[in-house]
Amino acid sequence: MFEKKWLNVSAGVKMRSLVLNINHIQNKKMCNDEIKERAERYLNKAKVLFENLTLKVNTEESRKFYEMALNYYNDALYFYSKGNFIGAIIALEYAEGWLDAGKFIKFLK
Repeated sequence: MFEKKWLNVSAGVKMRSLVLNINHIQNKKMCNDEIKERAERYLNKAKVLFENLTLKVNTEESRKFYEMALNYYNDALYFYSKGNFIGAIIALEYAEGWLDAGKFIKFLK
């Protein structure tokens, strides 16, 4: 779907960019369907994680991690329901970031 390319920018720094394959640009419906399928697949896998999310310790900080993870997960569900599949994927990535961080510092299980 994406072709990886390197772009030279000022001071010789290389920056990676993703360039859409011409076939996907010409067929936006196909691209949108693929994004929808990906969002649906990600949400289905995340459902179990977030429905069973609990606090390992009950502190103000741990509750904040819990709330942020669940809020972003619920945002992802909302965006998906409104047809904003890219927004759903982005919100889910943030939710999983809060979840992973909370588990890493032993706030969540």
